[in-house]
Amino acid sequence: MRRLAYVSLLLLLACDGARASVEIEADHVAFLDATSRRVVIQLDLLGHDQLGGGVGWYCIRTTFPKDPGPVTTCANDLSDGDRKSVRITSVNDQDNSASIDVRLRSNDVDDGRTLVAPVR
Repeated sequence: MRRLAYVSLLLLLACDGARASVEIEADHVAFLDATSRRVVIQLDLLGHDQLGGGVGWYCIRTTFPKDPGPVTTCANDLSDGDRKSVRITSVNDQDNSASIDVRLRSNDVDDGRTLVAPVR
């Protein structure tokens, strides 16, 4: 019994870091349409799980400079190898080259990046 407990402890210590995560594979920024200055971003996500299962909850927090506050979207819909595209649209018109802050949190992984609004 002690041997089993010892082996279990070694396995737990060997599994250092997050077992599951979500990665932003690509990001795209564009105007919503030809007449609007509202901006839409698209994030292409990829799920990772060392055991081949679900990656658990992840949240995307997006801050557009001229919007009243950040937009947070959470989901629990990815498994290992799953891909998904998420689109988030600004509420208000945005300036040319405005900085858009995006933060993806999944388990112990925190991926923050700054995107730039297009120029028209």
